Amino acid sequence: MLAVRLLGPVTACIDEVELRLTRPLERALLARLALSAGEAVQAPSLLDELWTAAPEAGLATLHTLVYRLRRTLGSEGPALVKEGGGYVLRVASDHVDLRRFEELAATGRKSYDAGEPEEAARMLGAALQLWRGPPLADVGGGALGEAGTRPVPLRAAR
Repeated sequence: MLAVRLLGPVTACIDEVELRLTRPLERALLARLALSAGEAVQAPSLLDELWTAAPEAGLATLHTLVYRLRRTLGSEGPALVKEGGGYVLRVASDHVDLRRFEELAATGRKSYDAGEPEEAARMLGAALQLWRGPPLADVGGGALGEAGTRPVPLRAAR
């Protein structure tokens, strides 16, 4: 099963075996699609978010990048599908660490508000254990890098 880690350097694992994502743009594409796991991200948005200035070949360059990422994903390559004018990463939200962090943090807050401090501490502790460094640490700036800052206030509230 595919798992994507965004809380720190961007990585992907299949059945606990880490994949080699050596190309920065592969990591950026995987991160962007994982941020919207299960939802289509339109090609023009990907071009805007992954490149400071869209490559001259535009869509052809994006298609090549998708092909390379599928090849890297190996047996999980079919999880990256074309849908309409964009792409979808079919991965369960609880297999994306950033999403799992947000779910655990929300559950922890609800437990705390409900007067269950031990359960809140357990949930928030589990959320914090997912952190391996700054979100999207090796993806860079721009719109995609800014997306990685969304869980930071939640972590700082500990």
